[in-house]
Amino acid sequence: MILATVATQFQADAALQTRASSYRLEKVKCRYAAESGMVVASVLVQEAIINEQNKLYQQDKQSNSPKKRVNEEDEDSGNDSPFLVKQKTINIDGVEVKIEIYDENAKIPLLWFFKAPFGSMSASRGIETGMKKLGKLLDADTSAVNEAMKLIRTCGSDLVLPNSEIRLSKRGVRSSRRSSGQPKASRSSWRVSQRFPSIAERNADEKMRREAMGVFSARWYNTLFTDPQEHPINESLAKHPGKFRDYLGSWGHNFVNINTAPTEVLESYFLPLGVSPKAIKQIDAYRKKTPFVHEGDLNKISEIGIESRRAVIVLSRVVSDTFTARVEARVGRARYSLLGGLYRNRKNRVVTQAVFPGE
Repeated sequence: MILATVATQFQADAALQTRASSYRLEKVKCRYAAESGMVVASVLVQEAIINEQNKLYQQDKQSNSPKKRVNEEDEDSGNDSPFLVKQKTINIDGVEVKIEIYDENAKIPLLWFFKAPFGSMSASRGIETGMKKLGKLLDADTSAVNEAMKLIRTCGSDLVLPNSEIRLSKRGVRSSRRSSGQPKASRSSWRVSQRFPSIAERNADEKMRREAMGVFSARWYNTLFTDPQEHPINESLAKHPGKFRDYLGSWGHNFVNINTAPTEVLESYFLPLGVSPKAIKQIDAYRKKTPFVHEGDLNKISEIGIESRRAVIVLSRVVSDTFTARVEARVGRARYSLLGGLYRNRKNRVVTQAVFPGE
């Protein structure tokens, strides 16, 4: 009887060990498949950029008939995120790998908390104002938005970043006096200053900025997704509607894509420049008819005041250069996910900025 019991227990232990070994093997396969999926993601990003450039080129050639828009295949299948660019499911050695690409240039740049282009403001005052506006537009909890800004500063407190190549500063327009002797209301405009470093300096600055914001992103996502219980603001930031946290771009982009950014982002992003909600509506109406082919097309938006128009143009892009890749690999009971930042460098090549375990 005792021998039979021991034999039964041995068989059970052996079965558990076999299952555990099988799970470990599946986990390893998932990890390697996810890493391969990240390589595929960089190819998908390159294709997305080329497709967007070609679309705008064709649109530019059809400028005599602007209402005719170039059609593109909708690859969104079940994901309603306004930032999803492309998704694809592939099979690697029996492992199902799901890849999703998100447009970071359609989000608010968290880089501005540390290196904002506004020379006449504190480093983050403009972006704080924009963040609060975004929270209001998305009906996010005010206290959660304030806690998010504190967390952003904590995650980036020790970052070393280069100065922006673009510098915006306000200058007052000298007021004249009315016939009654009272001064007219003074106006202010934005002065745009740009520095033009050498190619070597520019590449070094970009590398420094991307590496620093890669570190920031790892801390940010680890805090929100890996340790949500320690930071309950995660629940408030992620709740419907809008998923406020999804509107925040952490990879270090400086510009917004005026063709793809939601109106809430545009209104919040350009708020420090004094761009009105009416102007944002006009931008949205324009791009629904035909995409912006050049940043200078913003000159056609009459609601953007002449005082801030040039500043708005230099902070805009018509093709995105920064993306997030989410890769999830599954086989059997095992699952492994990766989150990565991808960007197009000055040689027009897609480079992996940083990769770390995802949700």
